Amino acid sequence: MTTMTRTRATVVGASTAVVVAVAVAASAIGQSAEPTAGSAKNPKPRAETLDARLVESFGVFRRSKTPADKIPTDKSAGPLDRNHGINPEFSRRAQVGAESVYVTAGNGDVCLRSRVGGDLCTTVPTAVGGEMLSVGICGAGIPAGRISVTGLVPDEATDVRFDDGSKAPVADNVLVAMVDKNAPPNALSFRRADGSQASIPLGIPPDAAKAACSPGG
Repeated sequence: MTTMTRTRATVVGASTAVVVAVAVAASAIGQSAEPTAGSAKNPKPRAETLDARLVESFGVFRRSKTPADKIPTDKSAGPLDRNHGINPEFSRRAQVGAESVYVTAGNGDVCLRSRVGGDLCTTVPTAVGGEMLSVGICGAGIPAGRISVTGLVPDEATDVRFDDGSKAPVADNVLVAMVDKNAPPNALSFRRADGSQASIPLGIPPDAAKAACSPGG
C-alpha cells in the first residue's frame, strides 16, 4: 500500500498502523501521488551514482560510509530497491535522540527508513527544497498522546522550529519529533541561506486527537 503525505512524500510498505495514520492525513488533503514508483513488472533501475544535488544539500551524504550505515534487513520493510531504484551503498544512518533513521538515495528519489515513520520517499527536488516530511498518528514507537513528525532538512536550514515555538530536533539532516496529539503544531519553519523564511504545513487533521490507536501502535 502506498499513500501520500501533505508534503508530497510517499510512504512505502511501512507497518500497517503507520500507513493507516498517514492515510488519514493524506485523505484530508487529497494530494496526487509523487514520486512515480516502479513495480515488480516495471522496476526503477538502480541508481549507479549519487545525485549531486543530494551531496550538495545534505551533509549526511558527504561523510564516509561506516558499517553502522547499512540498512538492517527487515522483511516487513517496503521494497525500496524495486520502487525507487535505491542503491544500498548510498545509505547513511542518522541518530536523532533514541531513534535511528536511515537515509538513502535512488533513481531520482531519496528515502528515509525509521521505526516511527516506516519508509518515506520523495523526489530529489522536493527533499532539497526542505519539503520532505511525514506525520504519523498511530504506529510502532509513537507514544500515547503524541504524533510523530519525520523528515529530511537541508544544510541551509537554520532555526528549525514548529509554529508553536518549539525547536525541532535535527541530527545529520534528519528530523524526528513527537508533538502533542491534543494541541499539535500546524507547520514547520526554518530560515534559508538567503535569509528568507520557509514554512511547511504539516497537514495534521483537526480530529487527530480522536484517533483510536491500538496498544503499541
